[in-house]
Amino acid sequence: MAILLYETLDNVPTSVSGSVPSDISVSEASMEHSIDPGSIMVDIEAIHALPHATRNYTRYTEKCLKNSIPGWTKPYNKPLITHHNEKNGDIIGRVVDASLKTAGTFSGTPALLLTVNVPGEQAKADIKNGLNQTVSIGVTATDVRCSICGKQIELDSDGEVISCEHKKGHTYGKEIAFWDIHAMEPKEVSYVVVPSDIFAGNVKNYPATKNKLPAVKETYEEEGKQSNMDIKEMETKLKSAEDRASNFEASFKAITETKESLETKLADANKNLEETNSKLVLSEAANKELVTKIETLEAKVTELNTKISDLENKNKDISDKLADETKMRECLETELSSTKISLKESLVDTLQSLRKLNGKVELDSVVLREREESSIRDSIADLKLEMKETTEQQKVPGTIPNPALSEEAAAPENQSVNLKENSKNSDAVDLKLGLETLFMAVAGARK
Repeated sequence: MAILLYETLDNVPTSVSGSVPSDISVSEASMEHSIDPGSIMVDIEAIHALPHATRNYTRYTEKCLKNSIPGWTKPYNKPLITHHNEKNGDIIGRVVDASLKTAGTFSGTPALLLTVNVPGEQAKADIKNGLNQTVSIGVTATDVRCSICGKQIELDSDGEVISCEHKKGHTYGKEIAFWDIHAMEPKEVSYVVVPSDIFAGNVKNYPATKNKLPAVKETYEEEGKQSNMDIKEMETKLKSAEDRASNFEASFKAITETKESLETKLADANKNLEETNSKLVLSEAANKELVTKIETLEAKVTELNTKISDLENKNKDISDKLADETKMRECLETELSSTKISLKESLVDTLQSLRKLNGKVELDSVVLREREESSIRDSIADLKLEMKETTEQQKVPGTIPNPALSEEAAAPENQSVNLKENSKNSDAVDLKLGLETLFMAVAGARK
């Protein structure tokens, strides 16, 4: 399947299929381009080869560029236009020569070098002042392959790839998908505002030259007139003919010297080409070695990334466990704080109850809660000791019993009396039993 490609940004490839109908007469006329002596020549790096890629994610092989060279001038010189306007655009020049430039290119990779002749005054001015600088080629690509799987690219009527699942410009793993162009047929080259190949543009421009050999016009005169010429006139004409012959010989000698000079330069160029090819072979070997090293490093990077991922997962598990433990600790601290508050309240209530049992006035609860827990415990211990002494005094003959402790005294010695249960009006509590119950509850919560 042939694909029309225009190397500007935001172009949509179009598939072209079919053949010329048999009832249409097609003839190829000779279209040798005539060069105006007042025109200019422009050398253009039109497109660059692999590994350079365009911003349309297309890549051109060096072989593709080399094989396309004849098509830029045969069977006719391809046009230089603007913005790929093939239908009604103005032709501002014609390609007169094409070659493969392998060294000193803008991209550092081989490039298709087009020499274009531009005759128009406005076109020449736009090129000289840099207005027309960047270019894009218009070609019919006849061999386009996916850089990921190597399959031939085939498009449907909407321009979508149907030959494989890879879309150019998308990344698969660590590899970007490109359309690799292996063969193409030239159509035109255009000056554009934004080229897809960022290095595609003018290299230089220079005046066109057209070598002209001295015109030698051989004429004859009628026999009657020639017989009437005098000797002086004949001598003048003879001298003029000799001068023309001499000038012709000088011109021929200059052309011969120029040819020899060009042949010498061609030989030097061929020698340089051989040296360049030798360097290219060495560069390709070095590049292959670098690719192997890169692949080894990428494998190591992949291994390290796997280890990092495992460590990150372990770190996440530890962080989750730490968060759970922190949350549990905060809950326990909150519960302990609440328990301490409840314990202090219980101690305050116990102290107030013991004071009532001893017939003393209750203290201010607000002031009592501000006291230290140890101070409250000491007060409770003092009251219990005082109650014990009072009980012992009641057992001594002649001692006046304490009415508040009558029920406690009446109880058997081996049986403790719950004062809170025996008196509806008493707020006393069994401190020991309450504390034991409270501590058991706290211990159970921690478990």
